[in-house]
Amino acid sequence: NWNQTDLPAPFDPYGQDLDNTFYARAHERLTKIIAGRENLKILEIGCAHSVWPLYFQTYHKAQVDGIDYSDIGCKKTRELWDHYGVKGDIYNADMFNPPSDLIGRYDMVVSFGVMEHFEDTAGALRAAMAFLKPDGQLFTMIPNMSGLIGVIQKWADRDIYNIHVPLSARNLKDSHSQANARVVDSGYFMSVNLGVAHAQRWVGTSNCITMRSIPTKLVWLFERSGLRFPANRVTSPYIYVVAEKNNTDG
Repeated sequence: NWNQTDLPAPFDPYGQDLDNTFYARAHERLTKIIAGRENLKILEIGCAHSVWPLYFQTYHKAQVDGIDYSDIGCKKTRELWDHYGVKGDIYNADMFNPPSDLIGRYDMVVSFGVMEHFEDTAGALRAAMAFLKPDGQLFTMIPNMSGLIGVIQKWADRDIYNIHVPLSARNLKDSHSQANARVVDSGYFMSVNLGVAHAQRWVGTSNCITMRSIPTKLVWLFERSGLRFPANRVTSPYIYVVAEKNNTDG
């Protein structure tokens, strides 16, 4: 898949295009989380082909690194970062067995669609927490496979659904607590985004893409009036947790 993928374009969190809605909302949330913190050192877990480090470098003046176990994923990410001028290191490594000098090194560790692939969610989160400084913060976002997105994904491409663990917001929050993290904020994110569901056979199929995008964009267009539908366990496309490293056990 990485071999066939073009370089993704960076996003403008202030862009007015409806296609930019997710990034604009994510920017709102992340800005509140980061507010008042400067000179952050941020690690993205699962950084293959990711423009998030470019976002953190550009809009939050952070120093960014990434880790991913995929050889080709890291190679493509290096090309991407070089193209857009991202200054940071990319580690081709397993987060469960990382280079020792990365342990306890970061102010913030982020992941977007990683932790839901592990049966032992708490174990994966503990591995992520190891990269944090004593006062570090973990930001985790996953697709809501326990809601409507999961139903659509199961119908559209069962193989993709099967590589996810369908977690609820409560499940993800509890897993952070089990990983000895202190949860600061958690919940469902956004009201709808049917585009989160994916199927290989949809690639290049305009009718299927339209079926997902039109209802989503109609909701987003309505929400621009200032009245947003509440995030909820059924239709929300994402789940997030903000947690801090708990050092009470030494």
